[in-house]
Amino acid sequence: MTDSWYYTRDGQQLGPVSRAQLVAALRQSPYWHQEYVWKTGTPAWEQAGSIEELSAEMAQSHLEALARLDHSSPAKASVLVTILTYAGLALLGMLSAVAYYLLF
Repeated sequence: MTDSWYYTRDGQQLGPVSRAQLVAALRQSPYWHQEYVWKTGTPAWEQAGSIEELSAEMAQSHLEALARLDHSSPAKASVLVTILTYAGLALLGMLSAVAYYLLF
């Protein structure tokens, strides 16, 4: 493995892993940018968020995940809530008119 990475998780040092495996592991952590990583040939452990190549790849990964989300469901739910709200208001208006007519 020419691109050997190591990382820490829950106080344990893990690796060596490929860069793709490291990125996959970092995706599992909500605090990926604070995870310490070390690559063969670098002088010291660093936080993943401070390494430009990892930050760029993680940002790209998050953007791709957002693009894959199905945004149609919340929109459909929002339309349904709006329709039901206006139908309820219309019904309330009709009942108010009937009550006014019967009482006055």
